[in-house]
Amino acid sequence: MNPFIAGLRDYFAAAALTGFCAGTSTQINFIITDAGVLGEDVAKAAYMFADAMLTEKAAHAERERLEKEQAKARRATERRSRNGRRSRVKRR
Repeated sequence: MNPFIAGLRDYFAAAALTGFCAGTSTQINFIITDAGVLGEDVAKAAYMFADAMLTEKAAHAERERLEKEQAKARRATERRSRNGRRSRVKRR
């Protein structure tokens, strides 16, 4: 695994764990119970959240890449269209 990604995964897990600990004990028990884990598996739950965040981060990056690619294609089409009009005007 890429060291940057591994570090980011640890960072996200620490953020999730901080969120767990910041809540009241009732909230923590609720989250842990809903996630289907026991108290000693809180770290595993934090890494499950971290993995979900990394998955969404990758999906978001892919969506941004596709949007940039589409915008570039639109600009190229518009340029070709404008150039085509100019050349027709010059021929007359």
